[in-house]
Parts: sequence; structure tokens; C-alpha cells
Amino acid sequence: TQLHHYRVLTSHGIPGVMRSQLDGRLTGGAGARLELANRLGANQYGTYAYLLSWVWVGSLIATSGFERLLVRDVATSMVRREWPLAKGLLRWSASWGWRVSLLLGLLGALIWTLFGRGWHLGESGAWMIGLAALLTLVSSLTSLRRAALYGLMKVTQGQLPEMVVQPALFLCWIVLLLGRNTPHATAFYALLGHTATTVIAFAVGAFLLWHALPGEVKGATPGYRTSDWLRALKPLWWINILTMVSGKLDFLWLGAVRSPEEVAFYTAAGRGAMAVG
Repeated sequence: TQLHHYRVLTSHGIPGVMRSQLDGRLTGGAGARLELANRLGANQYGTYAYLLSWVWVGSLIATSGFERLLVRDVATSMVRREWPLAKGLLRWSASWGWRVSLLLGLLGALIWTLFGRGWHLGESGAWMIGLAALLTLVSSLTSLRRAALYGLMKVTQGQLPEMVVQPALFLCWIVLLLGRNTPHATAFYALLGHTATTVIAFAVGAFLLWHALPGEVKGATPGYRTSDWLRALKPLWWINILTMVSGKLDFLWLGAVRSPEEVAFYTAAGRGAMAVG
């Protein structure tokens, strides 16, 4: 029954969902990453990978554990038919995500203005910082949208935009616009393509979420349990911090003290190890 499925998801399914999401990233975008590295070369690919590491960290900070809370509480609200609470949590998490993402973007722009002239970003450095800020915002909202679909027991729809739509569009971008040894084969154009295709995938995901929401949720007046949600977020926030430290701290440190080429080689080695083991 639906009740049984919701109970399985909320009690046992979150780790499995996260693992399947990781597996999808390792397989769905592998072709695009390999072709991108081939066309950009070590220097430009290292710069691109380094900026994506910061985007990943920023999106973890912006979501602040909401991506796990949404899976649990949206599913619970569906079972209990607490439509106002489901709508309130969706709105509150989205508001939190874009506000924190905006703050992080402004902070990144300030740091770039004060200290970024020595970074290996080239003449397009300011534009790349802006694209990274926009990508952080979209990635954060994407994580929240995906979590909401998981809570609605729409796991396939939750993964489809990022596992299929975005990699396919990005691969087309790479093949058509980033010819090897051409002026467009740079980290800037790679990040521009990644951002544009992520925005398109997010729009597809937002449509899927709207279509999946019950009519009772759409028509409900939002209800809020802010104190309960904040209390539940504390351990989830620490999980995100630990994930950030274990996942990208080495990339960020290497990019800060070594060359983009070394970041590219380290990225390739790390992803190869993840694919094998």
C-alpha cells in the first residue's frame, strides 16, 4: 500500500536514495566528463573542476539538511494528509535555499574582488565567479526539488532531470561548441554550458514536481512548524558538514596551493577510484 511505501522510504530508504543518486552521477555524466576533459586539456579542465567543487560545497551549505528533511516530512505529510504542512515546508525550504545561495554568491564576489586576482581563472574570472554563484543557486534548488519528489514516492522523476536530461544536453554542448584547440575550449565556456543545461534540467524537474503534487497541496494555505523543523535540521546540518569535509576538502585545498593541471589529474584519479570501488 501507499502507507507501507512511505514508511519504508522514511525509515530505510534515504541512504539507498542517496547511493542511487551517486551511482547515477558516476554513470550518467561519465561520457560528458571524459569528452570534456579531452577537449579542454588539463589546465582548463582543472579550473573547471575546481570551481565545480566550490559549487558543490556551496549547495551543501545552502540546503543545510533540508534535502533529507523534505524526504521524511513530505512523505509523512502525505500519509497523514497534512497538506498545509507539506506546502509550508516546500515553500520554507525553497526560500531558505535561495537566500543562503544568494548570500554565498555575494560573499564569493567579495572574496574575488579582494583576493582573487592571483587565482588561475584568466580574463573571464569575474564571469566564472558569477556563473558559479548562479549554478550554486540552481543546484541547491535542484536538491530540494529532487528531495520533494522522493518524498512523494516519485524517485524516477526525481532523478530523471539530473541523470538523463542535463548530461545529454551538456554532451551536446561539448560536441557542438567546444572543439579541441578552438577559442571556445575553455573553462568559462564549459561552466557556461554546465550552468545553462542545469537550468534547463531544473525547469524540467520543476514541471515534474508541480505535476506530481496532489491538488490538495496546491490549493492549501501553507502551514509552518518552524521550531520543529529547525530542531530536526541540526543533526542533518552536521551530516552535510561531514559530507563536505570528506567529499571535497582535498580538492579545495589542492586547488588553492597547486596548479589547475594537478587538480585535473587528481580529479580524474579520484573519480576513477570511485567508479572502481
